[in-house]
Amino acid sequence: MMKKVPLQVTLHVETPSVVAVTVADTVQIDRLLRHDDAAVAERHGPLLEPGTRDVDLAPGIYAFRTLCDAELAVVSGGVTTSIGVQHKDEDPTFQASILRGEAPRGRAPRLTVRSMSSGERPGNLIRSR
Repeated sequence: MMKKVPLQVTLHVETPSVVAVTVADTVQIDRLLRHDDAAVAERHGPLLEPGTRDVDLAPGIYAFRTLCDAELAVVSGGVTTSIGVQHKDEDPTFQASILRGEAPRGRAPRLTVRSMSSGERPGNLIRSR
């Protein structure tokens, strides 16, 4: 059985934005703040249960981890995403091994990002703040 590798998703929000997040596991979105030259994670809203949720984001940097494939749809505003994987038992240089083309152990989830056209809405949205 192949081990699941967590996917770290980082959202860089330039303007007030709304994103629709679809996940198959429970995730926590954190807002990353600078405090005394260190990054501090502050929980943003409630835990997101499996399904699709609308999330309001003020300008800033946000992050979440998931063990399952996820989808992010930009409903409004401006959001840039970046992703990474890191095994719990490995140091941060693990990212460099991926860049060198070395295959990670286990399967990392996929993130699909899309922009929603005017009037388009995913079904069964629950609003989170």
